[in-house]
Amino acid sequence: MAVVLAWREIVRGEAIMCWERRHERDSYFGRELVFGPEITRRSYRFLSVDVNGKAIVDLDVALGYNNRNMSHVLVWVKKTGDCVPDEAMSAGLDIVVDIVLYFIDHLVIEHGNKLDMGAFYYTYLDPPLVRRRFFHGEIRL
Repeated sequence: MAVVLAWREIVRGEAIMCWERRHERDSYFGRELVFGPEITRRSYRFLSVDVNGKAIVDLDVALGYNNRNMSHVLVWVKKTGDCVPDEAMSAGLDIVVDIVLYFIDHLVIEHGNKLDMGAFYYTYLDPPLVRRRFFHGEIRL
């Protein structure tokens, strides 16, 4: 299994490591996709995230491109560990939100100046996770 470290961060003293399952990149994506007609190319990524060595969430990501520029990012979050609360416990301190936002930041770094005007991300949560704040928005450099 080809697993590559995509990024790592220290957040509030916790070591977060995001691993991309490279062998699955652009393989079958078993989720319903809602892309606009301006999307000319799609790419799929599958990632696993651990905190201090414990698996906590998987990310299934669909990227939509308008010509050569990244335009849409759809992220599905699936809980894989017991240390993740099903809902946000307090405002501003949510590991699930932190993980998604760091993923978006690293995606922007990877794509550099190849962002479409008005690029955005939207996050979906698989049960038992419930909706959190700030899980959609414009992607900025």
